[in-house]
Amino acid sequence: MTTVKMCAYIVMLVAAICCQAQEANTVAPKTLSDIILQEVLPSEFGQFQALAKEGYNRATADAALALVKAAHEILREQQTNKEEFSAAERQKGASAYTFAWEQAIKTWQKTQDSAARSAILALWDSSLKENNDERRVQILALVGPWERAFLSQAFIQLFGQTKDAMILHAMCKVLGQHGELAEKALLHEKRESLSEVMNPQTAEYATILSNIDDALKRIEYWEKGDYARAGPAKGGPAGDGD
Repeated sequence: MTTVKMCAYIVMLVAAICCQAQEANTVAPKTLSDIILQEVLPSEFGQFQALAKEGYNRATADAALALVKAAHEILREQQTNKEEFSAAERQKGASAYTFAWEQAIKTWQKTQDSAARSAILALWDSSLKENNDERRVQILALVGPWERAFLSQAFIQLFGQTKDAMILHAMCKVLGQHGELAEKALLHEKRESLSEVMNPQTAEYATILSNIDDALKRIEYWEKGDYARAGPAKGGPAGDGD
């Protein structure tokens, strides 16, 4: 190797090392959740991240709840005044609400503070009971960090009572993920009673029935030990934020 080529090689090597060092010192978003939350809720998400680095306690839970509430306010505004926001903005708002709930659920899983856990579950239940259009997006948070405690009484009541195809689609993505037999009974009950509250001749009825059957199929896969095929259902009704 000539002296010129050797010098050029050394320059390139030093440049590569410096570039890697710079990248290592840069705190970059690692997940889609990080990217969306940093863009939509930079202040609230930054506060949550700072506290989470110190540990998962009541302060972290309060920050997670503040993140959820702020995301909900944005989503509610976007859904109330749809004409003022683009489809992409509404998609980000819906995703931010789902991801904010994911952070709250993860905080519930990691904290040992009983008051923190109670506060998170209380907001989860009240949101399922009070928030109409936002509930579907909230429920999708359980597709990732699944936690049985969040299949609460409020969740079960909503599943039994609602005829909203979008909400049922979200719930059926969650149910059956871990082969719970209690979920199997819940799904069968809903399937048997569906024709009593909906017209079996409609496309909506067929869609909901298909979603329920997909969830039951996942439980069947669990029972057979076919865990690779027991993942969350794919597809379903289209809509903002899905």
